[in-house]
Amino acid sequence: MGRFKDIASQRFGKLIAVERTGLKKHSSSIWRCICDCGNETLVPINYLNCGDTTSCGCNKWKGNPKDVKGQRFNKLTALYRTEDKGVSGDFLWMCECDCGTKIQVSIGRLQSGSSYSCGCEDRRGKHNMCGTPTYRSWVKMLQRCRTDEYGEWYEDVTVCPEWDTEQGGSFENFLADMGERPEGCTLNRVRSAKIYSKETCEWANASMQGFDQRRSKRNSSGRTGVRWREEREVWESRICFEGQQILLYYGDSFEEAVKRREEAELKYYGFTKE
Repeated sequence: MGRFKDIASQRFGKLIAVERTGLKKHSSSIWRCICDCGNETLVPINYLNCGDTTSCGCNKWKGNPKDVKGQRFNKLTALYRTEDKGVSGDFLWMCECDCGTKIQVSIGRLQSGSSYSCGCEDRRGKHNMCGTPTYRSWVKMLQRCRTDEYGEWYEDVTVCPEWDTEQGGSFENFLADMGERPEGCTLNRVRSAKIYSKETCEWANASMQGFDQRRSKRNSSGRTGVRWREEREVWESRICFEGQQILLYYGDSFEEAVKRREEAELKYYGFTKE
């Protein structure tokens, strides 16, 4: 059985690990994390463990020249990177809005959702919630399902027509269904549903986000939170709650390891997983 360190719900500086994406960088698994500022970011686990990455970059943008050519950020499509930088030090990208207008936008504002159009919506008197935590969650939801950035983790996940602008939906519909995002929470698909919709989503804290994920494809025990420690020849079960890894069982009985895990799931989260 391969060794896999579960860091879901653990804190690393301003970041809380939510889920392993299935992607790797130099043999290091990449985790989706939530920053205290509300942004989401992908970070290799070794960067988190050694302290190299402790935030999404919100506290010290350094003009990351990441190539986002052709990527769509709500109504803006990135065309090419200019040599200019914004006041925060980010490179400016020439973008084209759905209305046909071209504007320069920093990569930081594109990735955070602070800039979502050329301003044509605001001029028409729309929702005027650009850059809010609720709006950023909606933008990130669309990006996860429209781009390859998150790999196979979201390859079979879709967005309901009411929320997806490419299917005639809107942010206004999303806001009416979900309400504004509570502090300390992000958008969660309940029981790892295959679609983002009013019926399948909730605002959840990082601890619940980390717990309410489908079982890893690398899990060979058949039970989330239970693994065989081959080097010690014992079964072990753990659960993570509010950033702390809790050891539940350590011994030679698989059945007892599963039982302890189920009891902990009910105690801390109110339901059991597969």
